[in-house]
Amino acid sequence: MKAQGDLLEAEKLLKRALKIRPDFPAAWMNLGIVLASRKDLEQAEKCYQNALKLRKIYPDCYYNLGNLVSSGIKLL
Repeated sequence: MKAQGDLLEAEKLLKRALKIRPDFPAAWMNLGIVLASRKDLEQAEKCYQNALKLRKIYPDCYYNLGNLVSSGIKLL
């Protein structure tokens, strides 16, 4: 299991990357993964949606979004 400190550091770095390049779909998806790991499911879903707006064909992101749906989150 990932240490909480590692997740916080990853979140910080991904947010910094997105400030520099907000049109970076992989950063949005990875931030969604981090947030989902921290149980912030609504914010994770928003990140996945941002990634999918930027890259329409993104199977990995659809997979992660599907995992959120199976966990019981209501999509926006």
